[in-house]
Amino acid sequence: MAFSPVLFRFTILCSLLTAGLLLPHTGLAQMGNSSQTDSLDVDEKELRLRRYQETSFWFDTLLTQSPDTLLRGIQWYDPTQRNLGLFQTGGILGSFARPFLYETGPYAPIRLGFRQYELYQFTAEQNEYWQVSKPLTVVDFLTGGTVQQHFRVLHTQNIGENFNLGAEYRLLSSEGFYARQATNNKSLRLFGSFVLPGNRYAAYINYLTNNQLDEQSGGITSGTLFDTTVAFNPLSVPVNLRLASSRHNTRTFQLTSYYRLTGNDSSFSGLTAFHRFRFDREYYRYEDESLLNAGSFYPAIYRDSSITFDTVGIESFSHSLGLRREAPFAGLQWELAAHIQHGVSDLGFGRENFVLARFTGDVRYRLAEQWDNTLRVDVSPYHSTQSSSYAAFFKSKYQFRKISLSFELDSRLQNPDLVSLRYNTNHHRWSQAFGSIGQHSAGLRLEMPVLWAQIRGHQLNNGIFYQANGQPFQFAGDIRVLQLGLGARLKFWKMHLELNHWRQFNDATYLRMPAFASHDVLYFENRFKAGWVIQLGADIRFNSSYTANAFRPETGQFVLQDSLSIGNYPVIDLFGAIKVKRTRLFVRFEHANQGFPRPNVFATPLHPLYGRAFRFGLSWAFYN
Repeated sequence: MAFSPVLFRFTILCSLLTAGLLLPHTGLAQMGNSSQTDSLDVDEKELRLRRYQETSFWFDTLLTQSPDTLLRGIQWYDPTQRNLGLFQTGGILGSFARPFLYETGPYAPIRLGFRQYELYQFTAEQNEYWQVSKPLTVVDFLTGGTVQQHFRVLHTQNIGENFNLGAEYRLLSSEGFYARQATNNKSLRLFGSFVLPGNRYAAYINYLTNNQLDEQSGGITSGTLFDTTVAFNPLSVPVNLRLASSRHNTRTFQLTSYYRLTGNDSSFSGLTAFHRFRFDREYYRYEDESLLNAGSFYPAIYRDSSITFDTVGIESFSHSLGLRREAPFAGLQWELAAHIQHGVSDLGFGRENFVLARFTGDVRYRLAEQWDNTLRVDVSPYHSTQSSSYAAFFKSKYQFRKISLSFELDSRLQNPDLVSLRYNTNHHRWSQAFGSIGQHSAGLRLEMPVLWAQIRGHQLNNGIFYQANGQPFQFAGDIRVLQLGLGARLKFWKMHLELNHWRQFNDATYLRMPAFASHDVLYFENRFKAGWVIQLGADIRFNSSYTANAFRPETGQFVLQDSLSIGNYPVIDLFGAIKVKRTRLFVRFEHANQGFPRPNVFATPLHPLYGRAFRFGLSWAFYN
């Protein structure tokens, strides 16, 4: 997927020359309890360690967060389990994943359509920036059975008072338990921020790359050995594909410049103009080095009967111009922006150019000290190759002491993913004329110190699904989903119990999901006078049985199937963790109940759940 280097360099140069910057008012919103951080040691209170996101202006803009030093959840090195996540996966760290709970996902007026690895990726929308008085380095490491590794290193430092640079690298990899199951996910982000004295000019720059390389087995050939026996060599179980692999790669470069037109610099308020340039590139490559023994796995062979080498992708440039009113202590804040995006896609039919225009608006209005309201609108009225689209989101939250009640409304008309419309590879060919997809949802959530409860309803119009042979189709009808959630955070003496249960009601056969899913945590915690903290506990994940979607590696999509069910099986992980100052360590005995109540189970049809294994990990933050 080539692009014009001259245009790319010229655009960057123009953006750098016009860069100006105003320190956007910083804030960070994270899900669940993961947003909490405890205080640093007494002798470190004078350190300035601020973490924030550029785009979070609608939150309290003076609120920043220090590095996360909580012991809670340190054992969730796998993103599918973080924040009490519930996901259907390929069975090992870094494998393809999709959520158990139905969700609309992020809105995009144009998207290539390979969503199975989005969970593991750095994105520009979630990119974090820092301001630190001393260089900060954070190292996370895990290793254990089946050569599974998680490695992460973050370093950031200020050069003077106003210029910050940093980098973060993350590796998720596993050799797997069965043949052709290895995964390797490498992600890198480089970031920098610059604020001129007076807080009137500012600029933010970041470069992100995510590279996912997987061996693709197509799943095991199930038989009595897997179904009835616990003690066997997993590598002896035959798989459908012996020499297949896939690579999913994304790259993003983004530069944002701010200039405060009016307002008081010292109070971080006023009218601000901004310009953002962004470049994105994404491709999915599938290769099978030999089709001699794998021909029956594929529905067809169109180009080469000896080897498969297919690549599809998209790249684009975008410019954004906008205004925002920032008043962190006033009732009203808003942002309006216009965006133009142009690029090229290649779905196997040759290169196809596209252009689209977007307008976005964000408004936050605080009716009272406890009552916040947020409205976000994203409209794409012109798209040269697809239909116009829109997304609107409204949230109202009322906080009374430690009790909060929030209402959310989400409505969108979204274009189908490009891979569902046009696809021409060695094993699949289609050119579809699918219509726009309607997605609407509304939800109510109650948060209390001990309990939380949530109800959410969804309606999906003209949803797109994939048949078992990999071919997409559009269901010309409405699908409704009702979700009920209930959880508790209980403490007795030094024992902690966290319950998170979900019930889903679905009136369609094409949208596959478990009727019930849960992730519960029980642990003992003791805090010593010297400041040490220790935890001993267990994670229990469960979902009811259902005929889950299978995975087709040559298309990178989840497809319908009716022969195998997953679920109705608890997964129990035992863990112990300790925190000493800024160092956190944990040990984890995964799938401790392997073989009970059934010998073996699938995480995704034909892809077994990970076996029993012992892991060791640490997280260490230090200043130099």
